[in-house]
Amino acid sequence: MEQPGPVPKAVPAAATEAPAEEDLDAERLLLAAATAHPEDLAHLNWLRPEDFRVPLHQGLYRCLTAMVRNGDPIDPITLLWKAQQHALLNGTDPTHVLNLLRHPAGSAEHWAEHLYTRALLTTAHTAAHEITALTHNPAHAPHHLIPAARRALAPLTRIRTRRRAPPPTTASPPAAAAVPRSPALTTSTPSRTAR
Repeated sequence: MEQPGPVPKAVPAAATEAPAEEDLDAERLLLAAATAHPEDLAHLNWLRPEDFRVPLHQGLYRCLTAMVRNGDPIDPITLLWKAQQHALLNGTDPTHVLNLLRHPAGSAEHWAEHLYTRALLTTAHTAAHEITALTHNPAHAPHHLIPAARRALAPLTRIRTRRRAPPPTTASPPAAAAVPRSPALTTSTPSRTAR
Protein backbone atom coordinates (compact mmCIF):
# COMPACT_ATOMS: atom_id res chain seq x y z
CA MET A 1 0.00 0.00 0.00
CA GLU A 2 1.38 3.36 -1.00
CA GLN A 3 1.79 6.10 1.51
CA PRO A 4 0.14 9.39 0.75
CA GLY A 5 2.72 12.03 0.30
CA PRO A 6 3.34 15.39 -1.21
CA VAL A 7 2.44 15.98 -4.81
CA PRO A 8 5.66 15.90 -6.84
CA LYS A 9 6.94 19.09 -8.37
CA ALA A 10 7.41 19.17 -12.10
CA VAL A 11 10.96 19.02 -13.33
CA PRO A 12 12.06 22.30 -14.89
CA ALA A 13 12.09 22.22 -18.65
CA ALA A 14 15.32 21.71 -20.49
CA ALA A 15 17.18 24.81 -21.58
CA THR A 16 15.44 26.39 -24.52
CA GLU A 17 17.22 26.52 -27.83
CA ALA A 18 18.06 29.77 -29.51
CA PRO A 19 15.07 31.41 -31.17
CA ALA A 20 14.68 30.78 -34.87
CA GLU A 21 15.43 33.67 -37.21
CA GLU A 22 11.82 33.54 -38.42
CA ASP A 23 10.60 34.16 -34.86
CA LEU A 24 13.01 37.05 -34.38
CA ASP A 25 11.84 38.58 -37.65
CA ALA A 26 8.22 38.27 -36.51
CA GLU A 27 9.07 40.11 -33.28
CA ARG A 28 10.88 42.87 -35.17
CA LEU A 29 8.11 43.25 -37.72
CA LEU A 30 5.44 43.38 -35.01
CA LEU A 31 7.30 46.15 -33.20
CA ALA A 32 7.74 48.11 -36.45
CA ALA A 33 4.09 47.64 -37.47
CA ALA A 34 2.85 48.61 -33.99
CA THR A 35 5.04 51.71 -34.00
CA ALA A 36 3.72 52.73 -37.42
CA HIS A 37 0.08 51.94 -36.50
CA PRO A 38 -0.25 52.12 -32.68
CA GLU A 39 -4.05 52.07 -32.92
CA ASP A 40 -3.74 48.36 -33.82
CA LEU A 41 -2.43 47.59 -30.33
CA ALA A 42 -5.89 48.13 -28.88
CA HIS A 43 -6.95 44.88 -30.57
CA LEU A 44 -3.93 42.93 -29.30
CA ASN A 45 -4.66 42.96 -25.57
CA TRP A 46 -4.10 39.19 -25.52
CA LEU A 47 -0.43 39.52 -26.49
CA ARG A 48 1.97 39.80 -23.56
CA PRO A 49 5.60 40.97 -23.36
CA GLU A 50 6.59 37.47 -22.21
CA ASP A 51 5.47 36.16 -25.63
CA PHE A 52 8.63 37.79 -27.02
CA ARG A 53 11.87 35.83 -26.78
CA VAL A 54 14.32 38.77 -26.91
CA PRO A 55 14.44 40.88 -23.72
CA LEU A 56 14.92 44.11 -25.74
CA HIS A 57 11.78 43.31 -27.74
CA GLN A 58 9.86 42.60 -24.52
CA GLY A 59 10.87 45.98 -23.17
CA LEU A 60 10.02 47.82 -26.38
CA TYR A 61 6.58 46.17 -26.43
CA ARG A 62 6.02 47.19 -22.79
CA CYS A 63 6.94 50.77 -23.70
CA LEU A 64 4.63 50.72 -26.72
CA THR A 65 1.63 49.45 -24.78
CA ALA A 66 2.25 51.93 -21.96
CA MET A 67 2.50 54.79 -24.44
CA VAL A 68 -0.77 53.72 -26.10
CA ARG A 69 -2.47 53.41 -22.72
CA ASN A 70 -1.28 56.91 -21.74
CA GLY A 71 -2.25 58.42 -25.08
CA ASP A 72 1.34 59.45 -25.84
CA PRO A 73 2.41 60.15 -29.42
CA ILE A 74 4.25 57.18 -30.91
CA ASP A 75 7.00 57.20 -33.48
CA PRO A 76 10.41 55.46 -33.63
CA ILE A 77 12.29 58.37 -32.00
CA THR A 78 9.83 58.68 -29.11
CA LEU A 79 9.87 54.92 -28.51
CA LEU A 80 13.68 54.92 -28.53
CA TRP A 81 13.67 57.80 -26.03
CA LYS A 82 11.24 55.90 -23.78
CA ALA A 83 13.40 52.76 -24.03
CA GLN A 84 16.47 54.76 -23.02
CA GLN A 85 14.57 56.21 -20.05
CA HIS A 86 13.85 52.66 -18.86
CA ALA A 87 17.45 51.51 -19.49
CA LEU A 88 16.32 48.87 -21.98
CA LEU A 89 19.11 49.29 -24.49
CA ASN A 90 21.92 47.84 -22.30
CA GLY A 91 24.66 48.38 -24.84
CA THR A 92 22.42 48.01 -27.89
CA ASP A 93 23.20 50.55 -30.58
CA PRO A 94 20.29 53.05 -30.80
CA THR A 95 20.72 53.09 -34.58
CA HIS A 96 19.95 49.36 -34.63
CA VAL A 97 16.71 49.98 -32.73
CA LEU A 98 15.71 52.84 -35.03
CA ASN A 99 16.35 50.69 -38.10
CA LEU A 100 14.27 47.91 -36.57
CA LEU A 101 11.33 50.28 -35.98
CA ARG A 102 11.44 52.15 -39.29
CA HIS A 103 10.60 49.27 -41.63
CA PRO A 104 7.08 47.99 -40.98
CA ALA A 105 5.71 45.21 -43.14
CA GLY A 106 2.34 43.57 -42.75
CA SER A 107 -0.13 44.13 -39.97
CA ALA A 108 0.62 44.03 -36.28
CA GLU A 109 -2.19 41.52 -35.81
CA HIS A 110 -0.60 39.08 -38.27
CA TRP A 111 2.73 39.15 -36.46
CA ALA A 112 1.02 39.01 -33.06
CA GLU A 113 -0.77 35.81 -34.14
CA HIS A 114 2.60 34.36 -35.09
CA LEU A 115 4.11 35.24 -31.70
CA TYR A 116 1.06 33.96 -29.84
CA THR A 117 1.14 30.64 -31.69
CA ARG A 118 4.84 30.25 -30.99
CA ALA A 119 4.33 31.04 -27.29
CA LEU A 120 1.47 28.54 -27.12
CA LEU A 121 3.52 25.79 -28.77
CA THR A 122 6.59 26.52 -26.65
CA THR A 123 4.50 26.37 -23.47
CA ALA A 124 2.87 23.11 -24.61
CA HIS A 125 6.31 21.65 -25.31
CA THR A 126 7.53 22.69 -21.87
CA ALA A 127 4.46 21.19 -20.18
CA ALA A 128 4.88 17.94 -22.12
CA HIS A 129 8.54 17.75 -21.07
CA GLU A 130 7.63 18.29 -17.42
CA ILE A 131 4.86 15.67 -17.47
CA THR A 132 7.09 13.16 -19.24
CA ALA A 133 9.81 13.68 -16.64
CA LEU A 134 7.25 13.13 -13.86
CA THR A 135 6.00 9.87 -15.37
CA HIS A 136 9.52 8.50 -15.79
CA ASN A 137 10.17 8.72 -12.07
CA PRO A 138 8.93 5.48 -10.45
CA ALA A 139 8.87 7.16 -7.03
CA HIS A 140 5.75 9.13 -8.00
CA ALA A 141 2.47 7.45 -7.20
CA PRO A 142 -0.18 7.61 -9.94
CA HIS A 143 -2.60 9.54 -7.75
CA HIS A 144 0.05 12.23 -7.32
CA LEU A 145 0.78 12.52 -11.02
CA ILE A 146 -2.62 13.94 -11.93
CA PRO A 147 -2.37 17.09 -9.76
CA ALA A 148 1.26 17.51 -10.80
CA ALA A 149 0.28 17.26 -14.47
CA ARG A 150 -2.48 19.80 -13.97
CA ARG A 151 0.00 22.15 -12.37
CA ALA A 152 2.36 21.67 -15.33
CA LEU A 153 -0.50 22.41 -17.75
CA ALA A 154 -1.64 25.57 -15.91
CA PRO A 155 0.56 27.97 -17.92
CA LEU A 156 -0.80 26.50 -21.15
CA THR A 157 -4.36 27.03 -19.94
CA ARG A 158 -3.57 30.64 -19.01
CA ILE A 159 -2.26 31.38 -22.50
CA ARG A 160 -5.27 29.78 -24.19
CA THR A 161 -7.71 31.58 -21.90
CA ARG A 162 -6.30 35.04 -22.51
CA ARG A 163 -6.70 34.63 -26.26
CA ARG A 164 -10.34 33.61 -25.89
CA ALA A 165 -11.19 36.32 -23.38
CA PRO A 166 -13.38 39.08 -24.76
CA PRO A 167 -11.53 42.35 -25.32
CA PRO A 168 -12.05 44.97 -22.65
CA THR A 169 -14.49 47.65 -23.62
CA THR A 170 -13.03 51.11 -23.74
CA ALA A 171 -16.24 52.88 -24.66
CA SER A 172 -18.54 53.98 -21.92
CA PRO A 173 -21.62 51.84 -21.44
CA PRO A 174 -24.71 53.03 -23.29
CA ALA A 175 -26.91 55.39 -21.34
CA ALA A 176 -29.88 53.71 -19.77
CA ALA A 177 -33.16 54.45 -21.46
CA ALA A 178 -35.22 56.94 -19.59
CA VAL A 179 -37.94 55.15 -17.72
CA PRO A 180 -41.05 57.22 -17.16
CA ARG A 181 -41.52 57.85 -13.50
CA SER A 182 -44.79 57.64 -11.78
CA PRO A 183 -45.90 60.86 -10.16
CA ALA A 184 -44.49 61.27 -6.75
CA LEU A 185 -46.76 60.50 -3.91
CA THR A 186 -47.38 63.55 -1.92
CA THR A 187 -48.66 63.68 1.54
CA SER A 188 -50.60 66.80 1.67
CA THR A 189 -52.36 68.14 4.64
CA PRO A 190 -56.00 68.74 4.13
CA SER A 191 -56.56 72.27 3.17
CA ARG A 192 -58.41 74.32 5.66
CA THR A 193 -61.44 75.94 4.43
CA ALA A 194 -62.46 79.23 5.79
CA ARG A 195 -65.50 79.05 8.04
